[in-house]
Amino acid sequence: MTLKSNLDNKYFILFACCIPVKGAQRCIMCDLQRGGYIKIPNALYLILNKYKNRTLGWLKNHFGNENFGIITEYFDLLVDNEYGFFSDSYQEFPKLELDNLYDSKLISNAIIDFDENSNHNFADIVTQLSDFFCEGLEVRLYSKRSKDFIENIISTTETSSLRFLQLLIKYEEGISEEYLTKLQNKYPRLKLITVHGALENKVIETLDTLIYITTEDVLKETCCGQISPFYFSINLKSFIDAKNENSCLSKKISIDKDGAIKNCPSMPKSFGNISDTPLKDVVKMNDFRSIWSVKKDLIESCSDCEYRYICQDCRAYTLDNSNIYSKPAKCSYDPYEN
Repeated sequence: MTLKSNLDNKYFILFACCIPVKGAQRCIMCDLQRGGYIKIPNALYLILNKYKNRTLGWLKNHFGNENFGIITEYFDLLVDNEYGFFSDSYQEFPKLELDNLYDSKLISNAIIDFDENSNHNFADIVTQLSDFFCEGLEVRLYSKRSKDFIENIISTTETSSLRFLQLLIKYEEGISEEYLTKLQNKYPRLKLITVHGALENKVIETLDTLIYITTEDVLKETCCGQISPFYFSINLKSFIDAKNENSCLSKKISIDKDGAIKNCPSMPKSFGNISDTPLKDVVKMNDFRSIWSVKKDLIESCSDCEYRYICQDCRAYTLDNSNIYSKPAKCSYDPYEN
């Protein structure tokens, strides 16, 4: 597609679900409907924001014919990738409200860890989570457990409020690709299975599920906190959440391998033990909920990163343990690098 002169009186309009995000040196365009992003030049970000209510002809006159070829390429990029379109009117298309996404649930996601000594009452924990209408649960098994144990874990969630289940399990003989596929087919809410300590590295992906097999041994909660594009979450809810609250810990509750109730199993502070402390009592504590408000725009380095609204955060492992707003320690990306 090449822009024509008969478009001079038209305005370029981004689709409402396509949001540009500027970092210190670079910019991206997030497609919150299709779950993707592309990198865009800083100059294009400027045009889309500062001059968003100007016609193509006005832009041509303002920037000069010598620069119009570059502007043409910019808009070609957006139209070809279906990020926007040309219109006779600018004012007819309202923007998405990104300041807040109302969610009445006190707890929306949880983590439960097990090692060889853990003896949590899993059924009771799931019942307590359902009282919050919690939707997502990650269960991490650091040591070998029987197939019966694994299936009991999954089947216990069947009558709960949980809609999304992630499972980390230790490899042993019999944990085959065929077994894992059958498991996911039997339990549709099981969206992600990670098998650690395996004999090979492999990824098996279907339409809405993923099996991730790795030779790496995940023996304790220190595996947490990796910042990587692999963990990017690109959708409307997670984007709005990241703009308004902590993208990892908000509305999350965790139970570590010893039964301690925490914001995250990797964090040192405990708010009681699941054996004698109801989750509903912990959620009422201001100290427990205070970290939920540590959003990306307040975190050092993250606040200047173009990926900040699609990237997960980590407050358990930071460059400065005394500063709650310190950059995640396991992030190697430098948004200030040219």
